[in-house]
Amino acid sequence: MLPTPILHDQVTVLEFGDRIGGRVHTHYSFGCTIDMGASWLHGVCNENSLAPLIGYLGLRLYRTSDDNSVLYDHDLESYALFDKDGNQVPKDTVDKVGETFERILEETVKVRDEQEHDVPLLQAISIVFERHPHLKLEGLDDQVLKWCVCRLEAWFAADADEISLKKWDQEVMG
Repeated sequence: MLPTPILHDQVTVLEFGDRIGGRVHTHYSFGCTIDMGASWLHGVCNENSLAPLIGYLGLRLYRTSDDNSVLYDHDLESYALFDKDGNQVPKDTVDKVGETFERILEETVKVRDEQEHDVPLLQAISIVFERHPHLKLEGLDDQVLKWCVCRLEAWFAADADEISLKKWDQEVMG
């Protein structure tokens, strides 16, 4: 059951951009429909406040984890990565690079603790590479690492040089 809406005489909508909708935006200019963001509902369960609304609206949901899809889960539960030649990247390579990426992110927390002022996450990653050159990767491993950074950027809808080192891992669900 949906909560009863409370009606007010005035509503103020604050938007960062020049249109209402934030990350919800569909682009049609290429002759096809392209969702530019907010097209994915994570964690469809009773605890997700959007799930009852989606059910009420009768919208269809498509499972994208544990189903061999080529859609990407931020936890690497299901994925299919391919190199530039169209060859699938072995899962053990992705897992190994994912572990390295986690280590890099752990090291950024140490950098954060040393910084008086906030810096971009990308700058902290550069500092980590200076301190731990063995974490730098080459070849296919480096390409997978760049994919990991891209996934992080997609999660925050911002480039890594715009993501706050002080706040990037401070997500609070409530």
